[in-house]
Amino acid sequence: MKKYIIAIALLTGMMAGACNLRSNENYVLNPDGGGKISLKTTFLYVKIRSGETLDDAAKRVVKSILTSSTGVDTWKNVKYSTGKDNSVNFEGTAYFTDFNTVVINNITLYFKFKREETKNGYRLVFRTEEKKSTEGDPEKVDEVVNKKLTDWGKQKGMFQKPIEISRIERTYNIKAKSVKVSNMKLSGKKGKYSVNIVFDGPKIFEAMDISSSNESAVRKNYLDGTNKYTNEVFMETLFGNTKPVTADVSGAEIAFNYAKEVAAAKKAYPAMYAKLNLEPATEGETDTKEDEGDDDADDDKVDTDTKKKKGDKKGDKKSDKKKDKKKKDKKKESSIDRIKKNFQ
Repeated sequence: MKKYIIAIALLTGMMAGACNLRSNENYVLNPDGGGKISLKTTFLYVKIRSGETLDDAAKRVVKSILTSSTGVDTWKNVKYSTGKDNSVNFEGTAYFTDFNTVVINNITLYFKFKREETKNGYRLVFRTEEKKSTEGDPEKVDEVVNKKLTDWGKQKGMFQKPIEISRIERTYNIKAKSVKVSNMKLSGKKGKYSVNIVFDGPKIFEAMDISSSNESAVRKNYLDGTNKYTNEVFMETLFGNTKPVTADVSGAEIAFNYAKEVAAAKKAYPAMYAKLNLEPATEGETDTKEDEGDDDADDDKVDTDTKKKKGDKKGDKKSDKKKDKKKKDKKKESSIDRIKKNFQ
């Protein structure tokens, strides 16, 4: 039986990332589903691997964001820094063409919204859909429910701190004739609106704890083969009601010139990436001067045939060195070069 799908996504992400997250995510959306996200994110208590410094870990985190995110067209204004308690601060703006496919690695995986087309525009909706599984056996319900309640009682202490210190604030900036919201905050006027929602760690953990400890909801979920009932308890605790979390947009207009901004960002990307210095030094990159003159030192003491043989050997050696160098150069194409190809 699955607990509330969004809560599980957060837990899985926290455990997999071995860090905790405080993030401010500012979206600007265009009517076609494209847009940009400006991020200010702090990863708390980043795990430092064997042999790493905090700066090494920071570079690893930043590189994974830039190279492993999905649905991103390009990046701009990326920078990072390190702080106390093994924290890493990341800032940057990502461009995307499809709201539903963009995922910023280790950041926007949590609390996903989906964009759905409507008659007059589109809707952003927080995914709380039910998950259907095999219905439970009534004869085993007491045993199964007791085990699940006991397991959560044992596990929640492990999850409490990572979740309670986390906070995700998300703002969707939209240019449109009208925007209506449910369980979100709306501000703005004259066609420019901001839709805001905050997922605060302590409240998230409280909702998880109450929904996962609710014997009646867990029992109903098991018998029904769904997560509907713990969903309802979770939503009630988090928002004070079980209404959907939505933003309905009508008469959407273009908020910014996507093509122009992306073209400029792509042009600047290789230099920006190089400046971040995320790539480790490649072994053998240092040029070494070849020994010169050894074979010619005794030219006046050898006959013409010997000189010719030496010349042939010398030519063969140089030819071999050139071939080896070409092979190495081909193998050692830097990540920056590869990224230039991807973003141009």
